[in-house]
Amino acid sequence: MSIQVMMQMLGQGFLVSLQLFVLTLLGSIP
Repeated sequence: MSIQVMMQMLGQGFLVSLQLFVLTLLGSIP
């Protein structure tokens, strides 16, 4: 695996986890 592919996968995982985190925060506010 190349470094580029690894960075791409890390970036995607970070975005997904960030999205889930924000959704969880918004869901717990009301």
